[in-house]
Amino acid sequence: MLDLIILFFLVKRIVAYAKVKGQKGLKWGTLLVLNWFMFEMLGISLATYLLNIQFTFNFVQSNPGYALLLSFFGIGCGFLGYFLTRRMLDRLIV
Repeated sequence: MLDLIILFFLVKRIVAYAKVKGQKGLKWGTLLVLNWFMFEMLGISLATYLLNIQFTFNFVQSNPGYALLLSFFGIGCGFLGYFLTRRMLDRLIV
């Protein structure tokens, strides 16, 4: 849930920045959401692989710390999606 709140504010920022650069905000907002979720899922998958976690309902129920760790790792990787979108927007020649 925290990631959606963060994403909401980042989309508002990127849309405002795109309008300053003379671009359509909807296009860049959509790209940010897609990049965010792509990197977040990639990060969660990578953390699951590195920590060698077998995901079952019983595992998450008995070890809530791992679920929190994966969530924060996913949010951190989601920020990479934001930075990628911001970098793409910065490199535009207007």
